[in-house]
This record gives sequence, structure tokens and C-alpha cells, in this order.
Amino acid sequence: MQNFSKIDLYEKRDFGEKINATFAFIRQNLVPLGKCLLFIAGPLLVIVGIINGMLPTLIQSGTTTGFMGGTALNGVFSLFGGALVIAVVHVYLERYMQQDGAPQEVADIWEGVKPVLLKTILAIIVTGLVVVLGFMFLIIPGFILLAALSLIFAVMTQEKLSVGDAFSRCFRLVSGNYLSTLLLIVVMIILQTMLGTIIGLPALLMMGTDSFFTASGEMMMGDKSLLYKVGYILAQVLNTLGNQLLSAITLVAIAFQYGNLVEKKESAGLMQDINAIGNTNQSATDPDETF
Repeated sequence: MQNFSKIDLYEKRDFGEKINATFAFIRQNLVPLGKCLLFIAGPLLVIVGIINGMLPTLIQSGTTTGFMGGTALNGVFSLFGGALVIAVVHVYLERYMQQDGAPQEVADIWEGVKPVLLKTILAIIVTGLVVVLGFMFLIIPGFILLAALSLIFAVMTQEKLSVGDAFSRCFRLVSGNYLSTLLLIVVMIILQTMLGTIIGLPALLMMGTDSFFTASGEMMMGDKSLLYKVGYILAQVLNTLGNQLLSAITLVAIAFQYGNLVEKKESAGLMQDINAIGNTNQSATDPDETF
């Protein structure tokens, strides 16, 4: 059997080590994780990109119904697409840990994603509303809520908790570690944004050009050639797909922060090692063992 060098989730790591572990995991699993994301979340993200590419034409055409319908569809598909990305990453991490670092197959990850998808969507809505309200009333509580609730998807997947139980579990884990968690999130989002800007550069340039000519009254999107419109849509698809897939980097980093906090407070990795030793000793003395 092929040996895989597993990167342990449950390990105490300082700030730099968490970032190193994140990129080591991404490099190690780039192809299998990328395939899972593309095949499972990709189709919905492509639809979101197409809708984004068509919205300027709908806006400039003055068709309120079409614009509102496109915006509503965009919101729904974005929610489901984002939830699929989150679920794929965390289910992949869970099975990666269970199978000692073995690369995962798309079909197996999809089977793991299906039962947690609705719970993931609910968690996105609840945590999103709570964090937004926190920022609306007082800035500092918003940052505290963001730091704590960033762990909710890792907690739900790794510990099989409901949204409510995971909510309270997040605050217990992050207690005393709000600043380090928030700093990790900020750094990873900055890195993700920088990479995303490169991928989305064609879309940004075309959006800027369209805005300039529309403001000057020279030419609106609806007046441009079919080739230009198709190019704009393709650029938006690339931008949407690329940026959503890049969010996997931040999700993995937060998962390693979750494992770091669990290990610091509960020594989960140490207990797993002790149990593994116990199971090994038991099997060695089992009279029914065959060789």
C-alpha cells in the first residue's frame, strides 16, 4: 500500500507554522482537492459567473424584472455554491485525517457533502447575520464574533455537532485566542485577495472599460458586439470560479487553527496517539488474530 505523509490537523502550531501547514496541505492535495471542488461546486459557480456577466446588460436595458430575477438567482446560486466549497473542504479534511493522508476521490467526498449541505447553508446564514449585527452595533463585538464563528464549519464537520451546539463550542475553543484567530483570518484573506485579483484581472479591466464608456455615454454593454459580451461573461466566470476556489486556502488555514486550539486545550492529538497505541497492543495479544 502506498504511504502518504499526513499533515496532522490536531497539532499545536504557532502563527507561522499554521500558514506553512496550510500551504503544505494545499500543495499536497492540490489535484485531488481541486478535482473535488471543480466537479462538486464548479457547475454552480459557473452559473454564478454567467449571471454576473449578464447583469450589466440587464441593468442597462432598464428591464427591472429581469435584473431583479437575475440578482435573486445570483444570490441563491452563490449561497449554494459557497456552501458546497465549504462543505467539500471540510469533508475532505475529515476523510484525509481518517485515512492517514490518502488523497480523496470525488464520489466519496460528494457522499460526505450531501448530508451536511443544508446544515452548512444554515450555518452560513446564521453566522452571517450574527456577525453583521455585531459590526452594526459595535465594531469590537463584530470582530470577536468573526473570530469565534470562523471555526463553526470545522467544528460541525469534525465533531458532528448541530449548528446551535457548534455555535457555543466555537466560543469555548477561541476563548483567550481571539486575536491570533482574527490575525490569521486577516492575513489569509489578504493573500487570497491578492491571488484573486490576478485571476480576476480580465474581468476587472472589462468592468472598468464598460463603466467608463457607459458614464461618458459613448457605448453601453447592450450596444457592444456579441464577441465582447461573450468575452465579458467568460471573464466573470473565471473571476467567480477562481475566487471561490481560492477561498479553500483560507478555509484550510482556519481548520488548522481549530486543530491547534483543540490540541492546546484538550490534547486531542495526544489522546488519539494513546488510543492508537492501546489498539495496537490489543491486536498484538488477540488470540483470534491471524498472520
